[in-house]
Amino acid sequence: MAQATIHQCECEVCQAEKSPEVMQNHHLMNVFMSRLDEQERRWYAALEASQLGHGGLEIMATITGLHVNTIRRGQDEMADDLARRPNDRVRVEGGGRQRLEKKSPELETVLEALVADDLAGLPTGPEQWVRKSLSHLAQALTERIYAISPTTVKRLLEQLDYGLMANRKSLIKQAHPDQEGKILKFP
Repeated sequence: MAQATIHQCECEVCQAEKSPEVMQNHHLMNVFMSRLDEQERRWYAALEASQLGHGGLEIMATITGLHVNTIRRGQDEMADDLARRPNDRVRVEGGGRQRLEKKSPELETVLEALVADDLAGLPTGPEQWVRKSLSHLAQALTERIYAISPTTVKRLLEQLDYGLMANRKSLIKQAHPDQEGKILKFP
């Protein structure tokens, strides 16, 4: 697991290095917050801002690097006793980015046109596969204004019932040196 980034406090006290106790406290707050998920960070900052009273939002925003509106949202959620927040997930249902094909419904048609000349298998059969690599397809789609990853291309091809041509090197395994360098093929 990657080490979480710890925000450096930008308040006047920490910047001027006036009080080691305050600097240590702000550092520990940021260390603690680096281990929380996004909603927990928002709630913790909201609680601390409420305890500081007037101006607490701005102070906590400076200490933690969170936006004032994010902390205010945390205060609103806490005032509502987290009633609208799910217990088993970080984001509410439907939260996060929309899938690319939902934002650009024509994407599947463009992808089908792109792979039309690079299909293998029986044209009438259920098993057709694409000869181009996922990275080449992703690059070609990106050049056509669709910022897309190879993983998304793979998901779209699976939705369109296309398979991928296996890399032949993945089907060949070098034999043990004691077997005189024979190449073993696996199905």
